[in-house]
Amino acid sequence: PGIALLAEAVAAFHAALEVRTRDALPAQWAMTQNNLGAVLQVLGERSGGEAGIALLGEAVAAYCAALEVYTRSDLPADWAMTQNNLGIALQVQGARSGGEA
Repeated sequence: PGIALLAEAVAAFHAALEVRTRDALPAQWAMTQNNLGAVLQVLGERSGGEAGIALLGEAVAAYCAALEVYTRSDLPADWAMTQNNLGIALQVQGARSGGEA
């Protein structure tokens, strides 16, 4: 049931992003992108194989999207939090990807 609940959370964040658009509500959009990234990251960590790596890639993309609004100069605390989350997602993705390069 945990994976199903995480998938529901992903769907809920995607639904929220239909209203919390970058143009209309940039700070809320970035927060929702960061939260989406967190759920995708957990889902990716719990999923195996290529599917898990792909979910981690989606988490990275969501964090990067949030960083379009959460800039170091304008929102340094949010920027740092999201950079931290991005770093963890990339670390897990890299560890799971294997290989030398």
